Amino acid sequence: MKKATGIAMVFTLCAMIMMPALANAENGRITFFQGEFEKGEWSGSFYISPRATDLSIKVENGTVRVTSALIVIDGKQIFKQSDFNQDVGELKKTLVGFVGALPISVTVNGNKAATMSVEITGVIGSTFPRNLTGITTFPGR
Repeated sequence: MKKATGIAMVFTLCAMIMMPALANAENGRITFFQGEFEKGEWSGSFYISPRATDLSIKVENGTVRVTSALIVIDGKQIFKQSDFNQDVGELKKTLVGFVGALPISVTVNGNKAATMSVEITGVIGSTFPRNLTGITTFPGR
C-alpha cells in the first residue's frame, strides 16, 4: 500500500482554529477525516475524540464513478467492493465503537479517471473544547 505523501497527512490540536471550514456550525458536526481518492491503494490514520458521538461516514462516488472500492477502519470493513458500482452515487453509514488513533485503508478500482471522496464526521459535546479535535486530510491528487 502506498502511504499518502506531502501534505496528505495533517494532524493538529488546533484544527478548528486553523481549519474552520471543517466544522459545520449549522449542526455542530466536526470532520475527523476527509479525503479524495483515485484508483489505487492508500493507508494512513486519523484520530476520533473519546467525547465524539453520532459518528458517520459518507462516501461520494465521483462524476467518473469507481466500479468497486474497499474501506477498512481499524481492521473493520466499513464498505466492501460490492457496495460500489456505476449506479451508486453516495453511501452513508453510522460508525459505532471507534475512538482514538485509528488506521484507515482505502482501495479504489475502476477507470483511471474515477474518483471518490470520503468524509467521517461526528459531534463533540459542548463540555469539550472543539479546538482540541484532531483532523486528518488526504488530498487525492
